[in-house]
Amino acid sequence: MGCALVSNVSELYLQKPPLTFLGVQTSRDKTPLSFVGVPLDVTSSFRPGSRFAPYYVRLASLSLETYSLRAGIDLDEVGVHDEGDVVIAHGDVNSSLRAIEVVAEDLLRSGRLTVFAGGEHLLLYAIAKALMKIYGGKICVVIFDAHADYRSEYLGVKLSHACTVRRVCEVIPQSNVMLVGIRALSSSEVKDLKKSQIRYVTSIDIVKYGLREAYRRIKNFIEDCQYVHVSVDMDVLDPAYAPAVSTPEPEGITPTHLLDLLDMIMMSSNVVGLDTSEYVPLINGLDVTGFMNAKIIIESLTYMYRRKKQGDSKHL
Repeated sequence: MGCALVSNVSELYLQKPPLTFLGVQTSRDKTPLSFVGVPLDVTSSFRPGSRFAPYYVRLASLSLETYSLRAGIDLDEVGVHDEGDVVIAHGDVNSSLRAIEVVAEDLLRSGRLTVFAGGEHLLLYAIAKALMKIYGGKICVVIFDAHADYRSEYLGVKLSHACTVRRVCEVIPQSNVMLVGIRALSSSEVKDLKKSQIRYVTSIDIVKYGLREAYRRIKNFIEDCQYVHVSVDMDVLDPAYAPAVSTPEPEGITPTHLLDLLDMIMMSSNVVGLDTSEYVPLINGLDVTGFMNAKIIIESLTYMYRRKKQGDSKHL
């Protein structure tokens, strides 16, 4: 028997899941929105298990309402195409990252507004490579995270979730990267960040000075960016709202802080994609963290669609 032909290269690196996001599969030609599961779970150092997150995020999405009060859009009416899960070679971080990069490049190059649901945060390194191939220096990345992830190496390993931002900044210029919500750093990371061109807003800044000031700083960063990718490590939220994460850290921001900032960013900039990471469902099963993760994705997809719809209307 001959090999079946695939419509694009990325399909070689994808497998269909038992569930689809929102429970309904919308064909690609009917919606510009895509969902991809990225069960990368190779370097987790405290709580492993984020490989199961894509399934549990899909499961949580089945029970959530899809109308966004912020965007004024019902995601159920727009539809989402679930591309499936990236095939991960557990134990082989290099080939796993390569698969993620191929899928991300294929979807983003074709203009799909894509959410990648991880998985550990190192997935952003692969996505960053794809973004640079497509957009070059025109791309900026806004990273919501409790941790700076700016170590040169961790436990002797350079490809680690604890080194994600450092690796990303080897692909994307430091001046095109911003950290939001950080509050857990080593002394060496603090020194290195101060020497770098990376801008950041801590969770303490957000709580102390409010959303308006936080957004002012973010807006100053993104106003010169032609394209933006947003990365959300679930531990940016306080453990009270997202306890089932790989490395929880107290003094986080609230879901309202996060969703309001995402709304503001996606209203005023050309966001091409978003990823979520570090949700570990086996800690508490399908708990509040899973629903929070699915909610972030639902809201973000409506925000991205709203921006695209506004852009399309300008060209009519």
